[in-house]
Amino acid sequence: MDIGSAVPKKSTVAGLLFCDYARFKFQGKDAGLLLCLGITADELDACHSGKKPKVLAAMKKAGVYPYTDLFRQSVV
Repeated sequence: MDIGSAVPKKSTVAGLLFCDYARFKFQGKDAGLLLCLGITADELDACHSGKKPKVLAAMKKAGVYPYTDLFRQSVV
């Protein structure tokens, strides 16, 4: 999801990436936790190109997953 117009000036975050983070039972029903990660424009473009698994792997390798840093460098 593109959010470029809603972030602080000089922020490197240009979008949000939604990921299924956890599954569990709550009061006997299936439930889940949706992770919302801030991503850079390059990462957003890669996700739009079908490379979401590669972006997530690169974020994990760089140690920035599952966090949002509004001023971090791209991992792609």
